[in-house]
Amino acid sequence: MHLKEFIEKAIEGGWNKYEPTSGIKNISFDRKDKTFMLCDKDNHKCTDPYSYAELVLDPKSWEAVGKVEGWNKYDEKEYFAPEYRNKMHQMIDHLVEGGTIESYIETL
Repeated sequence: MHLKEFIEKAIEGGWNKYEPTSGIKNISFDRKDKTFMLCDKDNHKCTDPYSYAELVLDPKSWEAVGKVEGWNKYDEKEYFAPEYRNKMHQMIDHLVEGGTIESYIETL
């Protein structure tokens, strides 16, 4: 999965920290600053920029993606937590080991 897909699935699953998700049609990326904005169809109205880190460090975004991907079942073997939490913890381990947000999201 690419970061854009992760964001789209988070929105589909109900994540949006500041504004209602209705009317969001485009995701505008600034890869240099590692930010994105959620915009209406014609990019006339956009949210303030979100950082990639703000998104992936928000458990609610993982829960929302989990709803779409079916990750909300409990994994009794590992953490006794929904699978989306395990995936978030794996992302943190990936970052600690020198990986990037983008490279982890691509493994999903």
